[in-house]
Amino acid sequence: MSKWNPETIHAALEPIVAELGRFPKREELSARGLGGLSTAMGKHGGVAQWRTRFVVTPVADSVVVEVVETVEVVPAAEVTPEAIAERAYFIALEQQGGDPFHHWIAAERELTAA
Repeated sequence: MSKWNPETIHAALEPIVAELGRFPKREELSARGLGGLSTAMGKHGGVAQWRTRFVVTPVADSVVVEVVETVEVVPAAEVTPEAIAERAYFIALEQQGGDPFHHWIAAERELTAA
């Protein structure tokens, strides 16, 4: 069972971003004993997507971290069965099992924003 899900990833990143004043590098995460966090981010939307969730704004001698939620909507014509299958696979991992049909439908809805 993996300890990484979107909530635990966010909870681990937020104080690090606040401390560094920027998004951490893979080496910095490894040095903190969080080597698996980069891989987890890859499985949950990608590192680039996680980077966009944190906007760092310098304020005098402190750093303010704002959480910005972004949702990428892909037009239905561009969503391939392979993309749906991949997302359904990750949904199954996140939920630790369940009904593959429901995972497929959830993935299809996410990717087509239906």
